[in-house]
Amino acid sequence: LGTTSPETTAKVTRLEGMLAEERKKACEQMVRADQYERLYRDLQETSDSFWKRQGEKDLSVVKANKQVETLREELKVTSKERDTLAMAVNEEQERRRMMAAEWNQQFYT
Repeated sequence: LGTTSPETTAKVTRLEGMLAEERKKACEQMVRADQYERLYRDLQETSDSFWKRQGEKDLSVVKANKQVETLREELKVTSKERDTLAMAVNEEQERRRMMAAEWNQQFYT
């Protein structure tokens, strides 16, 4: 092997410098890509967690609405029972008034 010319040595040195610069840029891009990937995963996990919680809230709202509807139905039944009892009490009071009136009429006449 012979000696290399100063121009060739300069070219090789310049190319090695360019290659080192390109490697540095590639490493920086890989680091940024890794950061972006982590950020994307975090965002995806946050989003999934949010929608899961939202779904749980929606499910709890559905359950609460069903409970409210059940309570409304029970209230309707209770109201009907109350009305029936009130009518029975009124009928009994009226019956007693009539008996008292008959008793008073028989006793005082």
